[in-house]
Amino acid sequence: MKLHTQVSQRDINEPEFVDVRASWLKIERDERRKLEIIVKRPVSYNDNPAHWDEIWPDDVEEIWDAERELNEDEIPFTCDTKAKQIVSFGEVARNIKDKISYVGKYRQGTLALVMNFKTILFFILIFKKGGVGVTEALNKLVGTAYAPVYLFCSESGNMTLPLWIKTMILIQNATKQLRGCRQSHGRDWTKAVVLNIDNYGVHLNSNLAESYAQLHGIFLRCLIRNCSHIQQPIDQHVGKYFKSILKKLLSKFSYLYETICQFSDEIDINLSKWRQIVVRLVVKGSQIFQRTQNMYILPLSWVNFGLYLPLDGSKDKDLDTLHKNTICHSDLNKQARQREVKLLMNKVIISKRTGSNVIISRDWTPVRVPYSIAEASKNSHIQQSKDIIVNNLREDSLENHRTDFNRMNEIFRKDLSDLNIELPTFNGIIRPVDVHCLIKLYKKYASLTMIHDLRFNKLCLPTRDSTGLIIRLPSLGIFLFYISIIKNIFMIHLYHCNLQQVATKI
Repeated sequence: MKLHTQVSQRDINEPEFVDVRASWLKIERDERRKLEIIVKRPVSYNDNPAHWDEIWPDDVEEIWDAERELNEDEIPFTCDTKAKQIVSFGEVARNIKDKISYVGKYRQGTLALVMNFKTILFFILIFKKGGVGVTEALNKLVGTAYAPVYLFCSESGNMTLPLWIKTMILIQNATKQLRGCRQSHGRDWTKAVVLNIDNYGVHLNSNLAESYAQLHGIFLRCLIRNCSHIQQPIDQHVGKYFKSILKKLLSKFSYLYETICQFSDEIDINLSKWRQIVVRLVVKGSQIFQRTQNMYILPLSWVNFGLYLPLDGSKDKDLDTLHKNTICHSDLNKQARQREVKLLMNKVIISKRTGSNVIISRDWTPVRVPYSIAEASKNSHIQQSKDIIVNNLREDSLENHRTDFNRMNEIFRKDLSDLNIELPTFNGIIRPVDVHCLIKLYKKYASLTMIHDLRFNKLCLPTRDSTGLIIRLPSLGIFLFYISIIKNIFMIHLYHCNLQQVATKI
């Protein structure tokens, strides 16, 4: 069963993000404490510290065990040769020779990654499904991959529910050690892990999510809606760097192919060969990415998530805690960067002690916490501030005046020094601030019926909930003129006090 949601497409900015991150983190930290992913200092630790395998600093009472915090995300890609270009993730590499003859639908696909703050667990490459035998051909290619790259195909080339089920199986297999499993089925887990996902409908399959939470200790939690560009580790750093790697590899292959074509016109790339090339580039890209000198990117990618913030929430709203340099991979100030990364990692790693005196270790027991993907998704909704409400009004009002603004744009494209061109007027346009004041006025002095009539029939505005989601669209019709609004204000004026006094109170 899917959770169907309708989400605003507006990406919030950084000040808005840190404001909503605070309330989101409070709930998420509580969940981690229940799951013992935020680990508490042992009660009897101070009695015999040298006997414990865990090393706890004197001033630390709990640690977020970041290794058991995972992130999964999908990145669409397109390789376009009709325009004589190879394009991946929005990047371009020239391909002068138009010799690649594979069918257009094979130009698109999806790359999925699963990672924590230390490593990438695996990559998934999803091709668009072709004729009979494509899946079999892809399975044969798996054996040639020298990196954790898995190959799937779907009708659309996107993540689908059947592929998401396969992805969860791969995650279950890749996290057995993290979860303390000893049996091959992975159901004897002693430590929970959290998989952070966006709110893509395929991820929100309740039966699958709740089954994996109970049977395997893999708990899905949802990131804040409309904040992936700031919060999600893969979006924030990893994906951008991987894009740049693939761009270079595609450029290099394009140059190689152009050189070959200068000597021979007999070499062509069919569908099977193209799949092999794409797999080769992704595998090679994953190997380049996972070189030691690049591994600092992974811990830094979790900064905006809030992984390294004080667990008391004291800096959750601090704008300075964001890591805004999303892709900077030069060797400048390398030592300072290494110190920063080491400092961050020490905050979320429980150090271990070895030796003959070590006789006490933490007794991990499976945590049976009531879990619902619906509740996990609910926390991802943004509680709107006044600024967000005004921005929604701006968007909704703009839609009502789209025709007017299109006409204005046409006028402004002309030579306005020509006095024969009449400048547009704003007599029939209601500003967002006017709408905001009207709604407040109606809420204070009008009946519910009049408020409903104002929003749906006169202003033609959708109804949104406290998170900004559209829960009801206005009826179709022509947006009434400004005179209609004045008429309704006058009606309210007759029932109550002087309009000027009312406006002053607002």
